[in-house]
Amino acid sequence: MYSWTNHYYIFVFSNRQKSYINQAEMEIILNKLKEVTKLEVVDVKTALRTTLTQKQELVRDYQTFATQINDTEVAKMFKHFAEAEALHATQIKDRLNKLQ
Repeated sequence: MYSWTNHYYIFVFSNRQKSYINQAEMEIILNKLKEVTKLEVVDVKTALRTTLTQKQELVRDYQTFATQINDTEVAKMFKHFAEAEALHATQIKDRLNKLQ
């Protein structure tokens, strides 16, 4: 009879060390990965709200920099950044409205 317990999996870590694990250990790792994935994906609204707040803060920062900097090229660059972040914020708001 074929048994999974006879099989070992090899993990290569970032430091290039190899680790051999059996089926039971592999299942534990896979279950932990599933838990982490669920936690990361579950709360889309919170992620969007957090990102929206960050984008709005960036818009304010870039607009402030654009008005306070004497170098016209750099001021123009910051104004462009503010416009881009405002567009991102609008897109995030639209997505949040669709989810509610």
